[in-house]
Amino acid sequence: MGNEPDRARRRGRVAKAPVGDGPAAVFARQLWELKQQAGDPSYDVMRAEHARWR
Repeated sequence: MGNEPDRARRRGRVAKAPVGDGPAAVFARQLWELKQQAGDPSYDVMRAEHARWR
């Protein structure tokens, strides 16, 4: 487990683009696309790298 690549150890569901035409759906889709462009980092990676409070 310690030497496995990060992708091999990931768990959980695969994110899918939000659907819909309402403002919340458009905003959610934009956030989803931004995360995909960033390489789909995990929550733990984002928290470790970008959290203001440590």
